Amino acid sequence: MGIQHPHDFFETWRPYSLRGLEKTLRQPLLCLFTEDEIAQTSEAMVLETLQFLTAIEAPVAMRFFTRRSGAASHCQMGGLQAAQASIFDWLDDVMRREPAPGSLSVPPELIEALKRYHGKSVVELLDQKKQMKTLPGPGV
Repeated sequence: MGIQHPHDFFETWRPYSLRGLEKTLRQPLLCLFTEDEIAQTSEAMVLETLQFLTAIEAPVAMRFFTRRSGAASHCQMGGLQAAQASIFDWLDDVMRREPAPGSLSVPPELIEALKRYHGKSVVELLDQKKQMKTLPGPGV
């Protein structure tokens, strides 16, 4: 990227964003969340991420990995088998049947973790979308 100092990375990285592309995404999307990341991420970043995901018009499935599952670290380190099983189950579902456009699958365990670490204000966004777009989703 041609940067000289580590702090230059953030400015150089700024143009690489999906912001504004929510309405153009058409293929099903799987998002993996982990308990440790939810616990360590700011409420503002969690809210921004959820706002982005709920604005996507393509089907979005979320999976959540708890500490108990052993896959709660970034990229499910320590629990790759659980992550791979979840990813391949999702791929199997997508290949067998086409998810409804705009569907949002949110595991109840993710909602509980969001409440526990960031309060109800973050969950309110999902609650608003739930009436229109949420389908029950499996949790890990």
